[in-house]
Amino acid sequence: MKTATTTARQPARNGKVVMPKRKLVVLIPCHNEADGITNVINKLPLPMLQHNNFKVKVIVIDNCSTDDTAKVARAAGATVIKENKKGKGNAIRTGFRAVPKDTDFVVMLDGDDTYDGGEITRMIEPLMNDFCSVVIGSRLGGKMHAGAMRTFNRAGNWFFTHIVRVYYRVNVTDVLTGYFAWKKEKLDELVPHLVS
Repeated sequence: MKTATTTARQPARNGKVVMPKRKLVVLIPCHNEADGITNVINKLPLPMLQHNNFKVKVIVIDNCSTDDTAKVARAAGATVIKENKKGKGNAIRTGFRAVPKDTDFVVMLDGDDTYDGGEITRMIEPLMNDFCSVVIGSRLGGKMHAGAMRTFNRAGNWFFTHIVRVYYRVNVTDVLTGYFAWKKEKLDELVPHLVS
């Protein structure tokens, strides 16, 4: 006797096919970002994402903060995990390990309100349409507010970006960004190689 197999679509409700929710995890590594973390979380377009059939989980990785970052982030609705070893790389690896296995997409942005969380929909759109597997948010490829980046930082970023472009032959404009989006399976391929 054959058993019926389930498909990705759910039974129709009132004549409409209900698609299963896609799962998006937003990672925010933080060190002493109590002043900015609420703005970062509040700018995330959660109602729009939920309306478009996304289940969203916001994870703040508290990296040795001495202020109220964790408390403020929880009050804003985030799940908070701790990384007691200092360094953004440690916080990022801890965040990656906390991403549930059934996640479809992962977005990471800094907790200092440098990046506009409202851009998440634009970050994940190329991933959803299978245009690419990774999106790197560039501060240098679009509009930047006056004074947002000092000349020294801009020159250093250009230098490192140029090296990456030449050495790896990739068309990237901002290798020092803190705004990324990945398909989960590509992030899984990356994680074992993150050692610094």
